[in-house]
Formats: sequence, structure tokens, C-alpha cells
Amino acid sequence: MPDRDVRHAGDESVFRMWNEVRRRTVRIGILLLSDTVAGLLGVQVALMSWALVSNHGLRPVPRIVPLLAMVFCIQPLALAAAGAYGRGRRAKSLARIGLGLLITAVAGWIQARLFGHMTPDLPNKTAYLYSAVWIGTFLWPFRELIQSVVRMGYRKGTLQRRAVVVGVQAEIDDLHTRIASRSNSDLAVVATLTSEQALSSPTAIRDAVQNNKAHLVLLTPSIPFDAFRTMILHCFSCGAGVSLMPRTLSSLGASHFELRDSYAGTLLQVFPMTLGIPQLAAKRAMDVVLTLLALSLIWPLLAALALAVKLDAGSPVLFRQERMGLGGRRFHILKFRTMVLDADQHKASLQHLNEYPDGRLFKIKSDPRVTRLGRILRKLSLDELPQLWNVLKGDMSLVGPRPCVPEEFALYAPHHMERLFVVPGLTGPWQVQGRNSVTDFEQVVRLDREYIQSWSLLSDLLILIKTVPTLLGHGAY
Repeated sequence: MPDRDVRHAGDESVFRMWNEVRRRTVRIGILLLSDTVAGLLGVQVALMSWALVSNHGLRPVPRIVPLLAMVFCIQPLALAAAGAYGRGRRAKSLARIGLGLLITAVAGWIQARLFGHMTPDLPNKTAYLYSAVWIGTFLWPFRELIQSVVRMGYRKGTLQRRAVVVGVQAEIDDLHTRIASRSNSDLAVVATLTSEQALSSPTAIRDAVQNNKAHLVLLTPSIPFDAFRTMILHCFSCGAGVSLMPRTLSSLGASHFELRDSYAGTLLQVFPMTLGIPQLAAKRAMDVVLTLLALSLIWPLLAALALAVKLDAGSPVLFRQERMGLGGRRFHILKFRTMVLDADQHKASLQHLNEYPDGRLFKIKSDPRVTRLGRILRKLSLDELPQLWNVLKGDMSLVGPRPCVPEEFALYAPHHMERLFVVPGLTGPWQVQGRNSVTDFEQVVRLDREYIQSWSLLSDLLILIKTVPTLLGHGAY
């Protein structure tokens, strides 16, 4: 009987390790399938629209066989070489995907020439570069869709990894709080052990993993270094994965890390959590296109509101206020004027009426400085519409952390500077996830940090869509 139990425990250990391999295999397999479909669609569209880039059809239509060989054989290898099959942000990095598709196009053209599918009379490398552009047009949105499905699986708990947390109680409680604050956390804590409990018995970790069907064990920073080896061996013996939370990194917020080899050994390099150049370019392009479209549709409304403000409160119609932008750069934000002319001079005397307990946020529900029309404009956030001009200038984005005034910025702690890592927005995560009901500034910073860490064009579009019912349902004051 004991032999049977040992064999059974061994079977569970192998099964648990196989589950981790299977998760990675399925993830990469789905990406490969998605990329192949994107490649086929891209090639098809490129062939159908070839006349547009082939000097009015004077160049012959490229042959489909070498293009298909490029999609099925070269594209997966090129994307893998560019690191586009990594985890997290790497899988949807525009820079990695773009580099992979560039390699795909060049290598595809070379293989076509080597195998005799091209002659001087047939299409040149433009056909392959053009096909790569169309492939990218499909590939990146497909990956965004996959990420959205994965995040939905996290929210529903079906794709979460079940974790046993080992550490000191304060760190366990802090980890619980952080995971609970994320609706799409990839981890679900199913059991906890203090360091003393984990070391008191050689089977404590194994029992916790087996009884809770856990996938991994998460070790918190304050575990004594000498105990790490023992705990890791216990985890390996039961087939559970091991994740460590280094002490020096657990308190860092909007940062990301990369391992690199050095003559000094393996180093962990820390970077601020900012958007890369391809992401910034895509975000800026979306801002300009949507802003111009919005202005073309609502300019009569802007003219009517300007006239209404003029008749209600006189000149000036627009209110200019200094705000802190990207990296702390100052700019002037524009709004329809909703307050009396000397409103800023009365702010200090009204500080005791502030609805927020934190001085870095300032709102008064029944602000005596607000005009009659101003209350309506603020309720519907119509006073913010002139900031579309700030978006066109590049001072602001449609979506991002709301910009603060210099007086509030002076009260920032170092970790609050994370809000300045991206261009401030007309709307943002705070507006759609609580707005006036969120009175804790640390929660505002956390929402902004999560937005930066998980940014995508789709997330910006979702925030813009959610902003409309949020304005109608809650409004501002």
C-alpha cells in the first residue's frame, strides 16, 4: 500500500509538470494558428490589390506558391527569432512583430529567387514587403483578440493558475490585496503557508499543492535565503512550478525587467513602464484620426456651447489652466469656462469643503464658484470638449491618466510620478472605474499603473466606449 501511494504521488507530480508544458504548448500553438490565418489573409488581400502598387498592373501578379512557402515556413521562424512568441507584452509588441515580418519578407524574397520562382521579368521584393504589411494588418489585431479572450478567461477564473503562497503573513496579506484589486489577475491564491509552517514538515508544501490542486508555489521576499533551496526542492518533488518575488522588486510599481548576460554575471535590468515607439506611434495615429473625425461631427455643438457660455458668463469663453504633462512638462489645458473669473483665487479658502481626503485631489460637490450653465456642462463633461485641441497638438491623448495641476504635483511622492510616464488623457481608467466615487489617490495611481502596464489600442477603444455611459450615469461636479 505505501508503495502504491508513493507511485500515485509520483504520477501526480508528473501530471502537474505536464500541465505546465501543455499550457505553454497550447499558447504557442494558438499563436501559430492565428499567425498562419493572418498570413493567408494578408497574402490573399495583397494579391487582390496588387494592381494598386504595381504601376497600374504593368508588373505581373506575384506567384502564390513562394508566398505560401513564406507564410508556412519562414514566418513562424522569423517571428520566433524576433521574440514575438514570448509571454505577456512580447506577444503583442509591435516592434517585435514588425521586425519578424520584415525578416519574413526579405527571407521570402531570397528563397523565391534561390528556388527559381522569380526572374527579372517577375515582381521584385516589393511584392513580399507589400504582403508583409497586409499580414501585419491582420496578425496584430488577431493577437489583441487572443489577449482579450485570455483576460476574459482570467476574469472568469478558467485560465488562472492556482497558487500556494509561502512567506510572512504581512506579505501574504499584501499579495491578497493586490490580486483582489485586479479583475483579470492571472493568479488565484488557493492556499497560504507561513515560512514556519512550510519548514515545519517536509510534506507541508506538497500537501498544500496536492490538496488544492495548485499549479505553482509563490515564495515571497522575506523568506530566509537558506530556506529557499529547501522549499524549492519540496516544490520540485511534487511537480509544482516555483515563482519568486525578489525583495528589491516587489515594491516597484510601473516598471518592467529584462534579464541580460554580463561578464559580471546575469543581471536584471529595470526599465520604467513606458510605451515603446511603435506603441506611441499607433496611439498617436488613433488620437489624430478619431479627434479629426469627432471635430468634423461636433463642430456645430462646440459653436453652440461657446455662444451659450458667452451669453451666460461673458468672456472669456475658454478657460486655460496649467497642467503637468508627459515627464512633468507643463502645458495649458483648454476647457469651456464653467466658473467665475477669479475662481482660482478662492480655491485656498474653499479647501475645507474638498470632497477628497487627499490634497492631491480637489473637488467640491456644490462648488459656489460654478456658474449656472457650468453645472450642466460639468454634469455632462461637455466643458472638456475643447481639450480635443490639446489632443491634436500632442499635449494630451484621448485616453490616459488625467493631468494634474502644479500645486497637486508638488505633493506627489516618488511612486506617484508613474502617472507621468505616458501622455495624459481626456479620459482614462479613473473615469470609467469609479470617477467621483474613487476618493483614494493611491487607488487612482494604481488604476493608472495598471493601464500603462496592460496598454493596447483595444483597451483605449474600450475606455472610450465606456466613457459615454459613465458620463451619463455619474457625471462630474
